[in-house]
Amino acid sequence: MLGEEQGLLDRRLGENDARAAWVRWLVLGGAVLAAVVLLLAARLLNQAWSRSYQIEAEQRTLALRLRASLDSLSQGIAVFGADRQMTNWNHCFQVLLDIPKAMLRPGTPYAAFVEHTADAGRPALESEDQIRHGRSVSGEPVVYERIRGDEHHIELRRTPMPDGGFVVTVTDMTKRAQAEGVLREAQKMQAIGQLTGGIAHDFNNLLQVILGNLEFVRSKLGDEDAKLQTRIERAAWAAQRGATLTGQLLAFARKQPLAPTPIDLAATMPDLVPLLRRTLGEHIEVRYVESAGLWPAMADPAQLESAVLNLALNARDAMPGGGRLTIELGNKVLDREYAQHHSEVTPGDYAMLAVSDTGHGMTPEVVKRVFEPFFTTKPDGKGTGLGLAMVFGFVKQSGGHVKIYSEPGEGTTVKIYLPRAVGVVSVAGQRSVAPIELPRGNATVLVVEDEPAVREIACAILSDLGYRVLEAADGEEALRVFGANTAAVDLLLTDVVLPGKVRGRELAERITEMRPEVRILYMSGYTENSIVHHGRLDDGVRLIGKPFKREHLAVKVAEALGHSIPPAFEDGNIVVLRPRS
Repeated sequence: MLGEEQGLLDRRLGENDARAAWVRWLVLGGAVLAAVVLLLAARLLNQAWSRSYQIEAEQRTLALRLRASLDSLSQGIAVFGADRQMTNWNHCFQVLLDIPKAMLRPGTPYAAFVEHTADAGRPALESEDQIRHGRSVSGEPVVYERIRGDEHHIELRRTPMPDGGFVVTVTDMTKRAQAEGVLREAQKMQAIGQLTGGIAHDFNNLLQVILGNLEFVRSKLGDEDAKLQTRIERAAWAAQRGATLTGQLLAFARKQPLAPTPIDLAATMPDLVPLLRRTLGEHIEVRYVESAGLWPAMADPAQLESAVLNLALNARDAMPGGGRLTIELGNKVLDREYAQHHSEVTPGDYAMLAVSDTGHGMTPEVVKRVFEPFFTTKPDGKGTGLGLAMVFGFVKQSGGHVKIYSEPGEGTTVKIYLPRAVGVVSVAGQRSVAPIELPRGNATVLVVEDEPAVREIACAILSDLGYRVLEAADGEEALRVFGANTAAVDLLLTDVVLPGKVRGRELAERITEMRPEVRILYMSGYTENSIVHHGRLDDGVRLIGKPFKREHLAVKVAEALGHSIPPAFEDGNIVVLRPRS
């Protein structure tokens, strides 16, 4: 029994030892497996943390990019949630609506911005009642405009979002409004130009008939009938005044033919000062100031002188009790920053001519309209409203810039900026009022003019000056007349605008092809683009504008034929005397 018990004990002890060994291996395997699982879990957790950190960094970068993008916009943007509280915004939103920085924080209610912008001088936002009850197509933005106290045009756009919130976008439309204003002015200029061009030709033809016949009769009367001479002078002055008004309209519409040359303003303007003193009267003190090293200006000398005279006469009217007129010359560089605020300006070097007075000045509302044609603050019958319009058109057509500064009670300054010239500088010659015999000749002139009355007086004047005259009513007839008198014709005097297929420029080209030595002189009351490009006469083109005086026609014909001209008539500068009272 002891042996059996001992065997049973040994057997059971062996089984226990085997079971213990199995448990030990099982525990050891479990521990190893747990360690492996822990290592794997740690690795996965580390990867998840890395991915989470990377995503967070990407989100942070994206948020910074979004913030930078919002702040870089020229538009103000603010996002409001469904609870009408602010969630996001950019810097321009604060600037354009002039909002205190303390209000710009998450959770600020929309009503606070409505209350703030309701103050005077700020663009008012929509109220919450307008948002709640306002009619709008679902998903479509609501757009409205406001004007700030500093004259800035603001466009506000409210765009709904799917969650019930909305985005408010604020855009500064001031530059667009200015561009639209410039476009309107350009369209106005174009309309006036078309209107002016349409009537100028016929109107100048009528004035040419009146003025030509008056001067022709006056030249035949002599001095025996002084009263009749006075009447003729008055009628001639009235016709010349009508031509001046037409010329001012053409100048404003930039339709006048200019002959720009480099001008030494320092040599030209001092000669004008004595004339201004005599014209303005003793109660106006005229001062002249110039800077050293003045640049030459590129402009038409006659038109520049006319512009200065117009400005001086306006200044005189602004100083009825007397005052001071100052003419100042200087060099000026208009840079890109200045050009950004004045869209019509090209950056570069300019010669500046400023005309200042100590008159009553103008209000900002008047300054805005001062260059409009027929706008005047003078009493009825005291002004045409074309003087400053002529100055504006001349400067613009010359490629320059004109700026006016004025305040009520402080006077007015008009600054003319003319492009700096590069080349040989010319100085306008002195005028003489001494009576000198008109240049005469015996050449043959072919006159081509479709208006019979104008053609008749032009031929009469030329015949009276000793020329042999041939005439034609249009281009086709002129070619036939020239063909019958090819060897005899020395000068072609033709209107630019002719009826039929052959215009004035084409007629001149055909005649010079057949006989190159024939001289060409154009006449017109309104020049079309055939001889004028970019507001300037083509090189080598001679033009006499209608209505022309007898003396002017004599000078231009003699110049075209290459005859010597008396000094008093150089460049056609004829002194126009006002009629005796």
